[in-house]
Amino acid sequence: MILVPGLSGQNDNLYTVSVWRKATKLGYNCCTVIFRGCAGLPLKTAKLSYPSNFKDMKDAVDYVYNKYIKDPKTGKKKQKLLAYGVSLGSMFLSNYLVRCGDKVPLDACVLYGIGWHPVEDLEYFNHNFFGLYNRGLIYPTKLVYKTTIMPQLKNLLD
Repeated sequence: MILVPGLSGQNDNLYTVSVWRKATKLGYNCCTVIFRGCAGLPLKTAKLSYPSNFKDMKDAVDYVYNKYIKDPKTGKKKQKLLAYGVSLGSMFLSNYLVRCGDKVPLDACVLYGIGWHPVEDLEYFNHNFFGLYNRGLIYPTKLVYKTTIMPQLKNLLD
């Protein structure tokens, strides 16, 4: 099972770890897609991941499929391949599914907490909940970009 986390991009957040633990108890092998510059991984190019670019998601799914799912001798599937995306991760997955259509090697996919209207959703969260959305989620993300990702980008571009 391929797990795709949300905005934090971390593989150690509670919802990813919870799904990981439950799935492995049920006998699934799991991996987490960590996008460029997230979870403390250094940037190697000046490119960041974003949901409208389906190529990063395709590369991750194709890698897992070719390495662990496809039988190298017969070319057939040895087992099923599932994916689970949360929030921003579900946006990455949905864009990948739409763009690749019938060529997707996934047998099933769950898109949890997908923002169907991201601009309207952001407007709603910004004007409700006493600003907790910005303080609790956006501020830490901005801090990671400011202290980690932006200096790495600057070094790559210099």
